[in-house]
Amino acid sequence: MENDAMERVQAQAADVQLAAVSVTWRGETGDLADPMRYDASEAEVLAAATEAIRSGAVRGVRADRMADLADFRVERLPADVASGRQMPTLLIRPKTAYGDAQET
Repeated sequence: MENDAMERVQAQAADVQLAAVSVTWRGETGDLADPMRYDASEAEVLAAATEAIRSGAVRGVRADRMADLADFRVERLPADVASGRQMPTLLIRPKTAYGDAQET
């Protein structure tokens, strides 16, 4: 019976593409411990990352109870084995004033 449950979970997981989540906060970059759905909304991704930073759950980023990612953006990077990215990545970074035509 346990094997049947595991097979169902694996089948469901096959339909959901997961992505690593990398965040840059106050000059530090780190990864969330658990992946998220690649198709998660920007609001979902930013909310999860904000909570992770506040609680100190982002490896490589010091906990900051005042973290606020409201002015950050999420870039979706597909897997690229040649560059060493084994799975898709959700990259959370500050919006930039220069070099981003969409952010004027």
